[in-house]
Amino acid sequence: MRASSHDQSILQFSILRKSGLKIIGRMDEYQGILSGIAQKVYQQYLDREKKILEKETERRQKRKARLDAQQKRISQQESASKARRRKRVKKS
Repeated sequence: MRASSHDQSILQFSILRKSGLKIIGRMDEYQGILSGIAQKVYQQYLDREKKILEKETERRQKRKARLDAQQKRISQQESASKARRRKRVKKS
């Protein structure tokens, strides 16, 4: 494979008795595997955590907006109901 184009990623695999090798996935989140001092890539971890935080914040804002809209509708319904009661009392 010298001087040819091929996948240079390091793959995680499992050896099974019946089916042989099973490739689990790429080991992109680690660096220094071949040197014997494997460490998780810290920046990728931070980027992933930032994305998760952004998604959670967005979901939280959407839930809050839905709750605020629901509370506003309930408040408007209660106000309308009170106004109808007042009209009935005045008519009586």
